Amino acid sequence: MKQLGINEIRIDGGTQPRVHLNEGAVSEYAEALTDGDKLPAVTVFFDGSEYWLADGFHRYFAHKTIGALKIDADVRSGSRRDAVLHSVGANASHGLRRTNEDKRRAVETLLADEEWSKWSDREIARQCGVSHPFVADIRSNLVAGAAPETRTVERNGKVYEQRVSKIGKGMPKSDVSAPQADPAPASVSVADAEPTVPICAEDADDFGPSDEELAFHEEKERADQAAYDALVEAAMSDDRLGAALHTVAEQAEEIARLKAELRMVKESRDSYMSGKNEAIRMVKSLQRKLEKFEKAAA
Repeated sequence: MKQLGINEIRIDGGTQPRVHLNEGAVSEYAEALTDGDKLPAVTVFFDGSEYWLADGFHRYFAHKTIGALKIDADVRSGSRRDAVLHSVGANASHGLRRTNEDKRRAVETLLADEEWSKWSDREIARQCGVSHPFVADIRSNLVAGAAPETRTVERNGKVYEQRVSKIGKGMPKSDVSAPQADPAPASVSVADAEPTVPICAEDADDFGPSDEELAFHEEKERADQAAYDALVEAAMSDDRLGAALHTVAEQAEEIARLKAELRMVKESRDSYMSGKNEAIRMVKSLQRKLEKFEKAAA
């Protein structure tokens, strides 16, 4: 335990576990400090050169609000990452209650990290002070929201990895609704066969077929092309549906975030009005006392 200068403490290392600060709580703490009350020490991690704030952001800003130069701190040895790991579980059992958005932010902080994302749902839940089904749900949503770069396709009896971004590029548009291909000539030699799918050199690795595999007679090639075009069109439709569902999910999360922000603004406003009314009462009380003193002095 020691006193640190406010300006010595770093708050820009991603150690803030909350989505938003509660301005009402900051004002309440600042008022308590003004009245002479003592707040619990903040928790910081010292890496040998920097002090990283890990717990106590509302108390930190309350001290800054009243112009305090020093703050009591529980100083622990550790890096910025140690501070982040501590912060995700801060206020799980004490202090200002966390919102669901705060809990989600804590879990997503670990899932976004290359090392911590490999932990089990139970370990992340223990660290963040939440339930493991809550972690599992967030993890599954993050995985579902990640667009795959490749998909496995089969053509002419062989399996290839195809880049999703290449679907439809370098290929002619076809009418998938027409089930019948044009009839092939009565006799077509392998040497005269022409591939109906133009393959660019830069795309050859993506679509996979070699020149020998494309040298089939025209009837089979056109039938394969029609089936492939139908598969591509269906896949593109699935992509559009997936993108639409993803957009709806994002909008739902944005609505929830805005609602939470609106609640905080309302709470902040109510706290401000309450403080304002209390200040008015104090001013009136002081005015009455001053009038009494003036009369007594006269």
